[in-house]
Amino acid sequence: FYDNSIAAPDVTVNADGTLGFAGSLLASLTYGGTTGDLFALTDGVFDLASLELADGDYTLNLYNAELSGDDLTSDFISRNAYQHKFTVSGSTATPEPATLLIFGLGLAGLGLARRRRK
Repeated sequence: FYDNSIAAPDVTVNADGTLGFAGSLLASLTYGGTTGDLFALTDGVFDLASLELADGDYTLNLYNAELSGDDLTSDFISRNAYQHKFTVSGSTATPEPATLLIFGLGLAGLGLARRRRK
């Protein structure tokens, strides 16, 4: 459903790439024509980097509304959403702690081997 009396939220894109807004919003993420589940944003600032997304084109939909059920139609989005389109490219994976441990043990082993040769 949609409510014509509810306007799209007032959102600002900050210099650091975060999105600023007043109050609480509902949000969804669209990727490849599919809109995902709703999630709440409550602290007035949202960092897109916190989503840890794979490379691709995305739309973050922000709503000033309470939805009943999962009725998130394209008609609702076009009337009630602030849409922030962005592209993720060149994302870098963060090494897992176990990978760093193995790397560190390898360096330590090389150091010990070198020390033994002297």
